[in-house]
Amino acid sequence: MRRSTAAICSLAILSGAGSAVAGERYEGETVYAQGWYLTGMGGFMRYDSERNLERETDTWGYGVGYQFNSNYAAELVYARQDTATDPGNAEVDGKIGRLDVFKYFGPRGRTQPFMLLGMGDLDLKGSGAAANRNETFVNFGGGFRYRVNDRLSLRWDARAIRSLDENITEYGTNLAVIYAFDDAYKVASAAPRPEPEPVIGDADGDGVMDDKDQCPDTPKNLQVNKRGCPILTREGVEIDLHVEFDFDKSVVKDQYMPRIEAVADFMKKYPATSTTLEGHTDSIGPDSYNQGLSERRANAVRNIFIERFGISGDRLKAVGYGESKPIADNSTKEGRDRNRRTTAVIKTTRSRYKQRDAQ
Repeated sequence: MRRSTAAICSLAILSGAGSAVAGERYEGETVYAQGWYLTGMGGFMRYDSERNLERETDTWGYGVGYQFNSNYAAELVYARQDTATDPGNAEVDGKIGRLDVFKYFGPRGRTQPFMLLGMGDLDLKGSGAAANRNETFVNFGGGFRYRVNDRLSLRWDARAIRSLDENITEYGTNLAVIYAFDDAYKVASAAPRPEPEPVIGDADGDGVMDDKDQCPDTPKNLQVNKRGCPILTREGVEIDLHVEFDFDKSVVKDQYMPRIEAVADFMKKYPATSTTLEGHTDSIGPDSYNQGLSERRANAVRNIFIERFGISGDRLKAVGYGESKPIADNSTKEGRDRNRRTTAVIKTTRSRYKQRDAQ
């Protein structure tokens, strides 16, 4: 017992020395602040076959620890075991008391690897001499600690346990929940660095120096004004429609559908636009009949815009002009073919940035 007490005191001195090691701080790292914490744990231990005990036994316990800084901590633990003799299956009660010192490594984020070194007493009580022992052990191992939030963390370790009385080595593993009394973690900030002397240049290459450029990162293909901002211009855009019909017909032929769709897409792109669809005929037939035929032709195109391409009827006006506005000579077949038509022109303006000339 004297040997155990002396060893534990030595470990305590070693852990205290760790508090003097502050270590370099890295910007954005997790810093484990100085302070007390509680821990609860569970795991198992694998006994050596020479003990005449069950080879594997569950272990659970609790402890109190002190975090000296991000690198060092010390922890005093009390743990229990319920095992049995083998052979015989007689109940054996195990009690463990130990002091562990932890060395954590960085750079440090949410997860830190560590090594541990510790010493303690194992007290076994049960039936028979094999189950009644009190011995001193040392243990060493490693694992990982994971920060859950500002007070809570998880820790897993695997360790080798050397009995100083029996001269045998056994193994164990533990999973611990750690609760700090105060907010134990914070994000470190690196020492402020001196600001470099400003260098005035033209980062976006638009010809305006950065100290006068009110629009940084201008695309290189755009012209800019004296403030370094793109020059916005307005320009007119338009699209036209010309649909021709067979003699005395108002049925729109399939060959004109792609053009009607293109005009519909234009109107969807510029939703403020509207248009008048103008229907026409050649000069064959009475004026009154041709007037009605021209209106039917204009409405036939209008219905395709509405029903097939989803253009609102409020944006489409259909007007018939009969034979009053020919664009070709009605005395020829070719001229009459061109005059049997529905036409429209849609105009609007758009804003665009002025482009640089190609270099």
